[in-house]
Amino acid sequence: MPHIAFRTLIAGISLMYNCTSHELVHKEVCMSQLTGKDIVSIANISRLGLSDEEIDILTGHINTLLENAQEMIATNTDGVEPTTQIITSAVNGFRRDEILPSFTAQQATANGPQVAENCFVVPRVVDT
Repeated sequence: MPHIAFRTLIAGISLMYNCTSHELVHKEVCMSQLTGKDIVSIANISRLGLSDEEIDILTGHINTLLENAQEMIATNTDGVEPTTQIITSAVNGFRRDEILPSFTAQQATANGPQVAENCFVVPRVVDT
């Protein structure tokens, strides 16, 4: 099953419950398990054709996702300071924008298998 189908189903669930995907985890849907019938309904809304095997797989995956979301909602975060960066040893990655010595075009293309006018020659991939 392509990743896009899973995301489309999540969007369909959001539509079904009239909320954004981020708000979805706060809705009552997290309290219960979705059934195969729910997945078929959502797939129809999302215009996805699913086999019985895909319905079974997605039912399990989405229910696991909803259970994990409910567990996160239930986690007590009182006294926990909000953060946007979990790596505390991170260093500012910005540097001054200054010109530094670099390779010449000839040096940069020296190891290329085929070079013309200081450019790499590659096979044509698009017919014009």
